[in-house]
Amino acid sequence: MEFYDPVFTRQLAPLVKFALGTGPVAEVLQKYLDRAQLVNPIWDNVILKNRLLATKFCIRYAESEQSIESKVAAHKSRAADTHSPISPFNSESDLFPSGVISKEWFGKYADDVPFAVVCTYALGTDQGSDNELAEALANNRRKYLAYNIRFVAILVSHGTEDDVLDRLSHLRHVLGLANLSNLFFLLEAEDLESHCELLVSSLLTSLKSSATDFYSDTAHRVKQRNNKYYTMPRSHVRTSIELSPKILETRNTIKQGILLQLMHPHNIEASLPLLEQAYTNLFELIVSNSTHFFSKSRTPHDQKVYVQWRTLLDVIAIHIVRGKFSIEEPVTAMKRQRKHVETVEAFLTENTQPGIKVWKAIQDHWLAELMSLLPDSLVQEFRSGSPKNRNKDSIEYSGGLLFSDGSVVATSPHLVYKRAASWLHAINLRDTLCEVFGHSFTDVASILSYKVRLLEHTIKALPIADSIPNASFEIFMLIEIADSCVGLKAYRKAIDTYKVAQSKLLTQDWASIHQMVSKKIIVAANLLDDSHTALAQLACLSVSRDPVLDSLSNDWRINEDLTINLESEVSFVNVDCCLFNQTFDHEIRVSDTVITQVRLNRLFDPTVLGRAIPGSKVTLTINHIDIRYESDRLVRCKGSGDQAGMLQNAAPDGDEAHFNFASFGELGLILQLRQTASTSGWYLVNEIVASLTVNVEVDGNNFQLKKEERTAVDHHRIKQTFDVAVREKNGEVKTKRKDSQGRNSCKVFVKPYRPHLGIEIDSKPQSIIIGEKFETSIVLSIPETGGKELGCKSVRVLMEPIIYDDMIETKDLHAQVNFDTFKDDEPMELLDAYHMEQTERKHKLNVRLTKSPSSQIPEDANLKLVLYFKLTSVDVNGEVSEFDITQLTMRVLERPFSQILSISPRLHTENTSSIPNPFVLDSSTERHSMPLISRSWLLQSQVQDKYELLQQGTIFISSVELQIRSATPEISVTWVNDMTVNDQNYARKFVTAAKHRPTTTKVNLIATAKYTYKRVGLSTESSFETDEKEFIFQLQDPRVLLYVERQDENVHLSYIIENPTSRIFTYASTLTTDKAMSRGILWDFEDVRNESPLKQAIIPVLPFSQHKLEYYARYSAEEQDSDSIELPHLQVQDMQFKVNLPTVTLQRQIKVTESGLVMNV
Repeated sequence: MEFYDPVFTRQLAPLVKFALGTGPVAEVLQKYLDRAQLVNPIWDNVILKNRLLATKFCIRYAESEQSIESKVAAHKSRAADTHSPISPFNSESDLFPSGVISKEWFGKYADDVPFAVVCTYALGTDQGSDNELAEALANNRRKYLAYNIRFVAILVSHGTEDDVLDRLSHLRHVLGLANLSNLFFLLEAEDLESHCELLVSSLLTSLKSSATDFYSDTAHRVKQRNNKYYTMPRSHVRTSIELSPKILETRNTIKQGILLQLMHPHNIEASLPLLEQAYTNLFELIVSNSTHFFSKSRTPHDQKVYVQWRTLLDVIAIHIVRGKFSIEEPVTAMKRQRKHVETVEAFLTENTQPGIKVWKAIQDHWLAELMSLLPDSLVQEFRSGSPKNRNKDSIEYSGGLLFSDGSVVATSPHLVYKRAASWLHAINLRDTLCEVFGHSFTDVASILSYKVRLLEHTIKALPIADSIPNASFEIFMLIEIADSCVGLKAYRKAIDTYKVAQSKLLTQDWASIHQMVSKKIIVAANLLDDSHTALAQLACLSVSRDPVLDSLSNDWRINEDLTINLESEVSFVNVDCCLFNQTFDHEIRVSDTVITQVRLNRLFDPTVLGRAIPGSKVTLTINHIDIRYESDRLVRCKGSGDQAGMLQNAAPDGDEAHFNFASFGELGLILQLRQTASTSGWYLVNEIVASLTVNVEVDGNNFQLKKEERTAVDHHRIKQTFDVAVREKNGEVKTKRKDSQGRNSCKVFVKPYRPHLGIEIDSKPQSIIIGEKFETSIVLSIPETGGKELGCKSVRVLMEPIIYDDMIETKDLHAQVNFDTFKDDEPMELLDAYHMEQTERKHKLNVRLTKSPSSQIPEDANLKLVLYFKLTSVDVNGEVSEFDITQLTMRVLERPFSQILSISPRLHTENTSSIPNPFVLDSSTERHSMPLISRSWLLQSQVQDKYELLQQGTIFISSVELQIRSATPEISVTWVNDMTVNDQNYARKFVTAAKHRPTTTKVNLIATAKYTYKRVGLSTESSFETDEKEFIFQLQDPRVLLYVERQDENVHLSYIIENPTSRIFTYASTLTTDKAMSRGILWDFEDVRNESPLKQAIIPVLPFSQHKLEYYARYSAEEQDSDSIELPHLQVQDMQFKVNLPTVTLQRQIKVTESGLVMNV
């Protein structure tokens, strides 16, 4: 906004003036007061509506109170019947007789007349001077009160607060102050900073209401003037424009709008309608008086009024647009600015006025300047996709919005700056005749200079974020700046700017633009008579694929030998570098040979420069190549070798390597440096510098273009593959593609030397069981030595066991592994074996799995143990390296097999009852009383070889221990016989007996089984014990026991009805074969041995007794190969309770199913 007086365009805030004097106190007070000062005179975020921001003021500092009062008096002190010096009714005013409002009125409230005056006074130690001080303060207060200005005094004292407390009270009493609002006290002590900060905070808080009152009262007086009648003094000024009521109305409306902004600097929305009305009135005044303004007979005063009104119209537009931004309506603000431009442009065009381009450029200039100061949160509102500012009739594009009516709004400041510069295209002398800003543009050169400034602002306003569109935009702005500089005949600046643009056009995508810029530089250099620059650019054109030189002068006369050092970033030679192992392995270790391969390809075409300089001979030669490694180690490649061919090899001799550069031509040159990696760490190339010379010989004279091309390696740039040149056996050079392994091609990591070690495991089990201790032999093979020669201080082998549960490491199990008698997880030192050149070492490997008591391992858990064998070495630098050798994977089993524990009832013997007859006493019984009841049971553990370890012979069971105990105190348990084994079924018979009385109703039995097993070939035993299993049996429930004897198709069925109670039961029995018949099995009971009928109506059973029913039968089955038969079912019904007794089998081969009794045959 440089073309407007700052008093017009600054952001409005209440004006307060301070007279602080000099000294430390004044400096500290000013430091904290400046925090409330507007940051930028054009835009401060305090103007944003509904933002909780601190109040800010327009703060001015004066040397003394008298200087403040003099400026206020110049505006306030005048006779009652006279008008203000800035009033259009005052004949001495520059507005007389038909002006609207001048900058002096804006300056009145921006610089001269504050709403408050704050002064500091020293409160000395002499109390006698207090009355004099009080009188001075009272006079000042009365003086400013007459101006409706608040006066505030700050008393500064060196004493203590207690010493001056009474004096302050006296001063307040004399001044008539009932509170602390107008008199503040500051103690000048050690903590002056904190005192000043608190005082300033309190002072500014108290000033807020005073500012509102002051400007509200002023606005009220302005409104009252609409009802007054003014007498116009006689005018001697020649003018065609009269002071109309509309001019006065516009003047008052502008004043009211500005004063509203001063009243509410945090929310100026209320002032916008008044400013819009003032804008409309003022534009109508300009249009209605256009015949006077553009008349050939207009007076100087008319021209002055036209410039004043036009300037004021722009100023009101600035305040409106800033107001729209302040209420967070950025799109509306942009549209309002475009409407202002279009309205005035249409008016000027209609009246064929000159200078429209310059005026439009200035309008976009101040808009861009304002936009660049907006906060980021407000800039985001430009986007049409923003929820708060969603525009259904607009489409967002990069940097702007396109509306449905075809209008476009640029939402990025750099684009607005560019639009401003674009108006100044194809300018002529008529464009300098802009009446509003004619004093700033006297010729075409001044307009071009302004365009250059706008373009420079455009570049500065570009977003910081790096992007291809922004980079492209910047390049074209630089070229346009340089073109304008050529128009200004500022050739040196044009060349420098072209070169900046050229430095950003080094990629092949910009080749045509780079060539165009080179030509522009040559033209500018010729105009400047700079042959060095022109020749350097000609050389740069020689790298172009199809350079067009027709438009360039070829009259190049070189009369002397020249040497030019080129500083151009255009590459004459393409340099590519890579590092790799001589064996092409991805891994590089100490003692390996590392190849540094540098590929040079010529980009410079000597024929191009030869065509540009007729009769010349042009050659390109390589002076030397510098390869800079890490730690600034440099190897210089010289052209003093005798190799031949495109691919050349050499080993460095100190810091130099010798190649033959004579073969460098169109096919290029490939240099290979062979170096042995001696230490571990990163091995990389940081930079390659190629020293080149372009020699041009013409008319017996030579000139040389010397150039150093630096190729810096970007180690963060990683490609998936890179190319390596390889010489085949037939001598042909071919390219081999190599995987980059996630690194830059010029960077490799040299790992420490790896000692060689092999491990052979004697037996590799497929599984290991929790709780098992596993032992096997391993053989360590050392094929070669080298630990001592390469400086290894330690070589160790170790094992790392990891247990996985579905590929996820679990901590529920713990693996203990060790070598021989070593501690768990202790590594084994092998350095002595390398020194003694041992080739084999045998050791024992011990592995054991344990689990914590709280761990629960599901039966279906997919567990596995992986033993990772690793080798660690420590080099002379103390760097530890770890290598994977092999691994052993075993499935983890909770137990070697599963088993089923079961208890089934049994008889004591084949012919005796487990319930003695209570009515027959044995003579040997010591106690002639009721006999104790005992029962026989069979405890069985059926092994299930679910992992087939037993079947495959991996393990065998060495011993089994069955355990049973009673959880019922009244019942005792006694083993009857030894354990029997039948096809992995382990069984043992036991008896339960009541200890005291036969009234116990049930028994709780706890059974477990402990298995001891071994792996085949190992002596170590392992064992596991099953979980306790509880069985509950009823002892006083009547039941039917079934015992079957079979021989071929003949079957002997024994049904034993058992009554273990003290009552007599009556039963009815029926032997049925219906279910068997339905399965095709026929039973025949025609046998003379059958004494019991198949159906009995009454069967009395005495207490504590058994009743046996025996049947002899023969069966026939339709399916001869069936493995089971359906037995007859004896239905025994209690005649009293009408219930059927359950049937319990006494043999394993008989099963009770839902369909009935089934016997396996």
